[in-house]
Amino acid sequence: MENVTVPTSEVAAEPALSDLQVRIMPDAVSLDVAGLVLRHFVIRLPKGVTLTTVHERSKAVWRLVQRDHAKALRRLDRVTLIAADESFVADAYVTGATSEDVTLARPTVVKLDPRSAVLPGDDKYRIEFQDGGYCVIRRSDNQRMTLPVASLQVALNDMANLYPRHVA
Repeated sequence: MENVTVPTSEVAAEPALSDLQVRIMPDAVSLDVAGLVLRHFVIRLPKGVTLTTVHERSKAVWRLVQRDHAKALRRLDRVTLIAADESFVADAYVTGATSEDVTLARPTVVKLDPRSAVLPGDDKYRIEFQDGGYCVIRRSDNQRMTLPVASLQVALNDMANLYPRHVA
């Protein structure tokens, strides 16, 4: 794990995503600290969105967040951006904000090692780490069957509960 300041154009190249795919939903924005003057938000980026996307397509990315009055970002707010796959965490300050757009100062990026643990599963379901928690995925169609939970043991219990039980 290393702490590096990287220009946004050097972080990663990504495939072309539509405006709908790059939007940050307001429920992905969490207020971490609200002081008397400054606020700090933690934002989980959608799958496939990188810092380059956030910088180059800021109107498409921030529109929904800026329309939510409780979560709209303001100048001098501090944001921590977390990649969907948790490959990086970036800290930046908001240098400009309008009703549809946000401009961030050059972020400080911390690249994280990928998760290396083999997660359990069976022939019908598997457990994956998504959206900050463990959830059960159906193998046949990759449909998420449970909400993310903090513990692997809870996810295993959720997977067991998906199977029918014999009632005596």
